[in-house]
Amino acid sequence: MTIALFEEWLVELDQQMVAKGWKILLVLDNCSMHKVNPGLKNVELLYLPPNCMARVQPLDMRIIANIIVCYRHRVTDQLLGNVGPNPSTSTSDPQELKITLATVVQMMSYAWNEVKQSTIQNCFAKTGILAPDNTTTDSDKTNMAEKLEAAGGQVEVIRSNLQDVLFADDCAVS
Repeated sequence: MTIALFEEWLVELDQQMVAKGWKILLVLDNCSMHKVNPGLKNVELLYLPPNCMARVQPLDMRIIANIIVCYRHRVTDQLLGNVGPNPSTSTSDPQELKITLATVVQMMSYAWNEVKQSTIQNCFAKTGILAPDNTTTDSDKTNMAEKLEAAGGQVEVIRSNLQDVLFADDCAVS
């Protein structure tokens, strides 16, 4: 991302907000690329202080983790869908179990759309940016292990690949 691309995106976002009659606040970190002033009408920019700790950044307050969980559910569903409920139609061909980059991008988009408004509100509330709302809870967490159990013995075809996907963060180096 460049400053020019970011500014272009901001102007387009502002035009969309003007068209909808919405005014929004966009919370940004202190990255130099974010230091732009395109004269926005309906988008206000709020810059977090330099070296801001993660506890005041809403994306670090479990929004990204929630996107990852939703994405992993999609990957699981995709792989289990390729295996299929009927052994006679299942595939054991590794090529048919591969997920393309286009599919990954599409699944990430769907994953973002699956993140609940209440999750985002709760994350903002935990930062202190917004007042807490006690009425928001996410109660429909699906257990990935249950999906695997439901698929039965056919999971063995994809178990090693699925383990890599499900536990990728456990081995992440930071």
